[in-house]
Amino acid sequence: MKSEDLSKQETSEQIERIERDLEKLKMTVYKGETTEDIDLSRRERTILDYIRKHPGVSKQGLVDGLDGQYSRVPIYNSIRLLERNQMIVIMRDKSNSQVHKLFVKDDSLLLTLIRDLDNFEENYLLLLRKVQKSGSNESTMLIASFTIYQHLLGMYLIHTLQTWPRQTDDPIMLKRLYTTLFSRLSKIHLEIYKIHYERGEYSSAKDLVWQDMIRKSFLIHYEIRFLYWCCNHIGATKEFENVMDVVWKISYEFFPFSALWKEVNELKNGKEMDKFKDWREFLKLRFPKNHKNPYSR
Repeated sequence: MKSEDLSKQETSEQIERIERDLEKLKMTVYKGETTEDIDLSRRERTILDYIRKHPGVSKQGLVDGLDGQYSRVPIYNSIRLLERNQMIVIMRDKSNSQVHKLFVKDDSLLLTLIRDLDNFEENYLLLLRKVQKSGSNESTMLIASFTIYQHLLGMYLIHTLQTWPRQTDDPIMLKRLYTTLFSRLSKIHLEIYKIHYERGEYSSAKDLVWQDMIRKSFLIHYEIRFLYWCCNHIGATKEFENVMDVVWKISYEFFPFSALWKEVNELKNGKEMDKFKDWREFLKLRFPKNHKNPYSR
């Protein structure tokens, strides 16, 4: 078997394995919650869509409206879940307190996240497929497309650390926001992987795309020496070293494609680069005094 055919087979097997793992995740129960607490089922999406089109519909009206699709008990279960996740509001009718009216909570953080990810996933994957098939300026277009995705990841990281904790102090809601985000991103990652590797003739462009992504994402720089000195000054050397051991273990595979590699390679004249499997070797380097600070404006 040719190496190219073998590579395609291995890629296909890897994709199938990931898909099986995702299916197992759907059935996993974690502390009493299934993945229906993380993402919306088809039934919940149908119910939300019906309530959005019929604001103020009663619970019984919803059951009647979805007659033939879902029975009463599953619908009521979904109503409770949607209310618990702050996606709908249930209000008692003023003239009849036994009637409960349903409204979509349009400012729901979780609902907004799901809508945005739905919209992004649908259109971004279509965009990638069209770029793959275009054949013109392929490398440039793929790099630009993946830059958009990297930007999205960075912005959501800021939301998780800054925006959402300021918008809600409910730890359960924050947990659901985080789990929903990363669960959905895992699915998008798999689809991107499948699109990107489904055609072998794009290997050179793929290499350029990944190398560009690595360069933009590899943020460990020579100023690690300064950070090490600061941590030593405040008595946090052990913690810093433990963190860097893990970070560098994860990062070293991509080190040769980073700007840091280029700088170190020039300083060492291409010699003894294997030493940098240990990040502590950076502490021994003498970078030029006029070296530009990558974090300064």
